Amino acid sequence: MKRIIRILLLVTVIIASGCSRSTITSPNNNTSNTNGKISLRIDKTNAPQNVATVMAYLSRAGSDTLKGFMDLRSDTTADITFDSVAVGTWHLIVNAEDANEVVVYSGQTDVEVVEGTTTSVNLTLVPTGNGTGNIYIYVTWGTMNTAWIDYSNNPVLINNSNVWGPYGIGNPKILIDNNNIKMWFKYQDYNGLAYVGFATSKDGITWSINSNGPVLLPGDSTSWDAGIVTAGPVIKDNGIFKMFYSGAKDPHLSASIGFATSLDGVHWTKYPYPVIKPDNIEYSINASDIIKINNTFYIYYTSYNPAFGYCTDVATSTDGINWVKYSGNPILKADQQWEGIGAYSPTVIYENGLFEMVYMNYKDGNFGFGKATSSNGFNWSKSPGNPFFTKVNASNYWTGKPIYPCLRKFNNGYRLYYNSDDYEGIPNNESIGFLSFNNF
Repeated sequence: MKRIIRILLLVTVIIASGCSRSTITSPNNNTSNTNGKISLRIDKTNAPQNVATVMAYLSRAGSDTLKGFMDLRSDTTADITFDSVAVGTWHLIVNAEDANEVVVYSGQTDVEVVEGTTTSVNLTLVPTGNGTGNIYIYVTWGTMNTAWIDYSNNPVLINNSNVWGPYGIGNPKILIDNNNIKMWFKYQDYNGLAYVGFATSKDGITWSINSNGPVLLPGDSTSWDAGIVTAGPVIKDNGIFKMFYSGAKDPHLSASIGFATSLDGVHWTKYPYPVIKPDNIEYSINASDIIKINNTFYIYYTSYNPAFGYCTDVATSTDGINWVKYSGNPILKADQQWEGIGAYSPTVIYENGLFEMVYMNYKDGNFGFGKATSSNGFNWSKSPGNPFFTKVNASNYWTGKPIYPCLRKFNNGYRLYYNSDDYEGIPNNESIGFLSFNNF
């Protein structure tokens, strides 16, 4: 049987209502409402070398076939756009051709143009072998996971001119507490100052921010966290909320990991000293995620060292206060081109005997997320399909810099919350959105 080869060409279909100038029209549409718009976003950077052009066709009974074209060798745009598309169901075919106009990759799916609604559909193209063949529909195509979908109305949480955090909100830390979804996040203030905010939700989409402002503030001038506190992972253990936040005496000094407890997630009592400090190798550390297996806590955190860049480390504890760092740290460091100088900010889930991690990279202008797995929580294997999400996968171009992932299981599916560092194209304007998927 012929092997299906997947490659990294992303085709995202955005169906949006609203009037726009028509560039491709169909005179025989049988409806007067032609306010739909379909845009195919092409990841030209990762297109196969033998692909020269991309052809797109929209068809349905009673209407002329709409055609779109892109020449990957010369076009500067990354989109094929159909304006003024009638509402209703259309059949989309996308063919990738070589220089001899032979179809070498092909894909097709039905798309529904709904008035007043924006929908994201993603198409997988597979090799045809000889110019013909069937297709499979996935979120993306490549060796990456095939079920990741960026929420079409991102972001779901912005600052809304709150006096706290004039640079926005970020670093989401999610905890599902019975039927309530709770988020602790970072308020980003001027001069690097930061505080911990809190929000709740029933569905993870509509959020209510704590009206009294931050729930965790820096300590007094004599304390170790006098300059900054940043939202850290929270676990509910024996009815008590336990947060492992990051703090420092000054925003420009190296950070340590602190510990605080709460009965309601809003009113916190700090432990007086850091529970994990950076050592000679870890110049600065920041808590990223925590899980508990049997009676052991595993905390995954970011460390920075000029020699290694931004890495992922792990420590274990039985009480949450006394920690033992793994002797093999760092457990993850940048060793792939897309990662630049960072493989860090890990978020981890554990189920069915397997540890699964999502982490981010650190590469100027090209941030994204990768996946790794482990059988013991210490030795990790990166997915060959990394990165599985970058700015080109974001819905409606809402972010150019996706950072700080937080992975959680929602019922039978998963969500990956993250923040943008440049919402609405404004640097340091942080806001929070999410991806959803069914099979991690």
